Amino acid sequence: MILAKVHTTPEGQSILAACDADIKGKVYEEGAKILDLTSGFYGGEEVSDERLKKLLVSSNILNLCGEETLHKATEAGVVDKEAIVYIDRIPHVQIAFY
Repeated sequence: MILAKVHTTPEGQSILAACDADIKGKVYEEGAKILDLTSGFYGGEEVSDERLKKLLVSSNILNLCGEETLHKATEAGVVDKEAIVYIDRIPHVQIAFY
């Protein structure tokens, strides 16, 4: 299951925050890198694969975490595997499209 939430910047840009439901609510640390999934930023609602794909291609900024979420994003062609970083074995990517 994937949770997704769309935020809007004051300039009207859309930010998609999506993560696997099973990692939501936890903090992951590796050295100086911290991935905090406890806030409402990554909250949101469960989305279908089709809805996620629409959000991925229509958002200006992507913040994505988790194996399933990143798998779907690479399948959709919006995330290059080379851009993914791992924090405590959790895949994460931030991408801005302008």
